[in-house]
Amino acid sequence: MSSPTWYDLLDVEPSASTDRIRAAWKEAVADLDPTDRRFQRLSEAAAVLLDPVRREDYDRGLARERLADE
Repeated sequence: MSSPTWYDLLDVEPSASTDRIRAAWKEAVADLDPTDRRFQRLSEAAAVLLDPVRREDYDRGLARERLADE
């Protein structure tokens, strides 16, 4: 089984808008301390998915992984 994607961590679809991703991140970290590893991991996911260039690179990497698994 493959590891969870940034989309899985934030519980959003790959087609989610930046507004939806931002809202999901805020919801996910609301009760976490900024020093908590989960907060840091969720923030890393949001940083990638909210940056259009990084998100495109990430999505290409996911597509390559899916092809390799087939």
